[in-house]
Amino acid sequence: MSAVYSTIRKGISIIESTVRKVANNFGYQLVRRHYYSPIPDAADFPPGYWEQQSALVGLDMNEKYKETSLGGLAVNVVEC
Repeated sequence: MSAVYSTIRKGISIIESTVRKVANNFGYQLVRRHYYSPIPDAADFPPGYWEQQSALVGLDMNEKYKETSLGGLAVNVVEC
């Protein structure tokens, strides 16, 4: 029984390796699902989750703001 299991497991491993190589050639990276994985499982989100607007504000990517704020910080830096 263990020889059959070992053979099946080896076959699955070869198939998995081949599929990963093909996916990598097309620019995809396959990640195995795991409880401790930092990548969330899409099935865990409720229906309509991606359609709702987030209340988080984020950063203002205004070019003029970036130039003045970064320039002001760079001017006040003392070189050692």
